[in-house]
Amino acid sequence: MKRFLRAVALAAACLIILAAVPLTVSAAYENTHINTGNQPADLVAVAKTQLGYKEGANDYSKYGAAYNMANAPWCGFFVSWCARQAGIPKAVIPDSGAAKTFFSAGTYHARTSGYTPTVGDLILYGSLDEAEHVGIVERYDAATGRVYVLDGNWSDQVSNHYTTLSDSEVAGFVTPAYTSTMSEMGVYNMVVPKVIPVGGVFSISGFVASPHIISSVNITVADENGDTCLSQTASPNAETYELSALDAGLRFNDLDPGTYSYIVTATDTVGTKRWSYLFEVVGEVTFELTDAVLPTSVAKGGFFCVFGTVSSAETLKTVSVEVYNAAGTFCTGGTLSAGTTTFDIHRLDDYLAFDALSKGSYTLRITAQTANSRKVWESPFTVGDTMKQEFVFRAATVPSPVTAGQTVAAEGEVVSSHRITSLKATVTDKNGTAVKTASASPSSTTVLLGTAAVPTTGLAAGEYTLTLTASGAYGSAEKAYPFTVEAAEEPAVEFTLSGETVPTAIKVGGVFSVYGTVTASEALQEVTVLVTDTAGTACIRVTASPNATSYDLHKMDDDITFNTLSEGHYTYSIKAVTASAQTQWDYAFKVGNPAPLPEEPSTDGDLNGDGTVNMMDAMLLYGATSGGRDLTESESAAADLNGDGSVNMMDAALLYKAASGA
Repeated sequence: MKRFLRAVALAAACLIILAAVPLTVSAAYENTHINTGNQPADLVAVAKTQLGYKEGANDYSKYGAAYNMANAPWCGFFVSWCARQAGIPKAVIPDSGAAKTFFSAGTYHARTSGYTPTVGDLILYGSLDEAEHVGIVERYDAATGRVYVLDGNWSDQVSNHYTTLSDSEVAGFVTPAYTSTMSEMGVYNMVVPKVIPVGGVFSISGFVASPHIISSVNITVADENGDTCLSQTASPNAETYELSALDAGLRFNDLDPGTYSYIVTATDTVGTKRWSYLFEVVGEVTFELTDAVLPTSVAKGGFFCVFGTVSSAETLKTVSVEVYNAAGTFCTGGTLSAGTTTFDIHRLDDYLAFDALSKGSYTLRITAQTANSRKVWESPFTVGDTMKQEFVFRAATVPSPVTAGQTVAAEGEVVSSHRITSLKATVTDKNGTAVKTASASPSSTTVLLGTAAVPTTGLAAGEYTLTLTASGAYGSAEKAYPFTVEAAEEPAVEFTLSGETVPTAIKVGGVFSVYGTVTASEALQEVTVLVTDTAGTACIRVTASPNATSYDLHKMDDDITFNTLSEGHYTYSIKAVTASAQTQWDYAFKVGNPAPLPEEPSTDGDLNGDGTVNMMDAMLLYGATSGGRDLTESESAAADLNGDGSVNMMDAALLYKAASGA
């Protein structure tokens, strides 16, 4: 039926309940229930997912549309649609839009027969001859005598209300020939507390279902020590029990802050099962709306994209974005389930038909609903001849400091109510002078800020500002970010000298061959071999320009004239220079003639102490200087023939010459 007319008293009671259902345009209203195999319980659970669905223009409903009768009265189609979603075959509940069809959809019980309705029964209004409306029994409350009903096309929407067995408008109830495929007892569609504010209420829901008779259901709230704080018990003696029947006796608002366990215990003829869930009672449930892009001025016939994030410490059940006119009448908008602590309102953008609004003043209302609290934000705007484009820079930061030569770019994104056609980045110095720019042409309502990145090549170390300017057809916005440029650290240059020959003592007029390789981790600009006397005066200087990372010192050998040095002490130096570093190696040596050997035998050169200088002494000294053996203290004293304070090959040569008579 289009709208079932009730007695005035009952109509008033129903309308009070209906007022709690938001009259928004229908969003998806998807069936989110997972079937359990308990057909009557599944039918009720599916119907509850549709609460709030409102018919469209010309009596349109998706339930009638499913049966190719989109604009027909749809209370019967709603029952049939829910049955198909619940996996109930047509042989149990038929496909029909006519209420009278359902009188024969099972065992009929007249209202006056004394029958007590149960979960999943069908309730029929009118009479056998003139059935006017059909709905689904959610549950029967024996304490109050109320029958809670879920039905479609009640005040043009899917609603829940209650009636009584004394209501003469009720013809009776039909129990379909349900079958069950459940194997064991379980809890379904249960909403459990997670975070409740001190003094806040919580409405329990869900049901226990079993293929066997359930004899007992208990809900207990226990504290961290396991002590019982709240408890309620029922004896269903049925295969299904709605937990909401115990709701009134559980005063969550009496709980102090802390952590609690929500425990459901059920017993059927097979055994007992227990389900436990932790939740918290906190001081306050807080809500926040951040990075919102909301209208202030919209041109008639124009569109507008909304953005923003709603967040709460408690899980969000639903979020609505709606537009009301100056008279408070709903114009456009929608509602979606959240199920998380954060929700992006841009998901509701498709439900907002700004282009259908007439000129005038409006209010955009955002409503966030949790199990225990509710928050509403309102933003006024006008529809007229002008359009203002809104922008928000979200999660936007600039890393600082930046090393000179690197690229500076903002992290995050900019979102806008209309397409962003240009994103420009400008770097200014501390005097406000623009020194670098970059730009992008994205053509999107959401743009990553990094698409306009600016290289800092050529910038000196110092303080700068990056200004981002986003522009579109109806306006622009900018945001500035200070940052610091640091000078790049010069990499350390590594030098090595290998295979070198170093003079220690040279005879006056003697020569010495220079060998060795100088290497560096960057190109060698200059390699110099230098000989200086004790006064620091350069006696020999030879320089090469390798322009390579290594250099062979022997290439200089012909130009290093050790034979021009007079007797004395000197320093032999090798200096390596690159573009950013330099190093030097220094070695001391002596130029002079060896002392002549005495004509008469003496202890000088007599290493073995036999009173003569002969080839035996020469062999001992050669063995020592070539690394074959170590000299004793007395042997070392006798071996230093040239008196330079060390024993070396020069001494060995002198001794060999004396011993051989050469």
